[in-house]
Amino acid sequence: MLEIIVKCTNKYNSTVSNLFSRESDARLTDNIESKALIGLLLLAGVLRSNRHILEELWSTDGMGIEMLRTVMSLKRFQFLLRCCRFDDKETRNERRNTDKLAPIRESFEKFVEKYNSNLFRGTKCYDR
Repeated sequence: MLEIIVKCTNKYNSTVSNLFSRESDARLTDNIESKALIGLLLLAGVLRSNRHILEELWSTDGMGIEMLRTVMSLKRFQFLLRCCRFDDKETRNERRNTDKLAPIRESFEKFVEKYNSNLFRGTKCYDR
């Protein structure tokens, strides 16, 4: 799943990178950074931070969450959220004609496959 996300995110990233003045702001991501992004999103959820402004969560005035700042910058976090893709955007429209879940189908299928193999060991929870 993560490899799909990284591949599709980097493909989309390469189409928007020319909009950024500094190359370092729009660099490609990898599995490690994508795991960090998911971890930060989970942490923010656990801490019930969904109603906070991102700048507040990254603030250094003692009110922010230090772990967020130590993992990645706010600018990078926002960029990755903007560029995060679960499929190839170029082929999405033709797939969407027959599949309403086209934007997340491949990742969803991998998730269900892992879910089935790890939790139910042979019992299917979802059949397409």
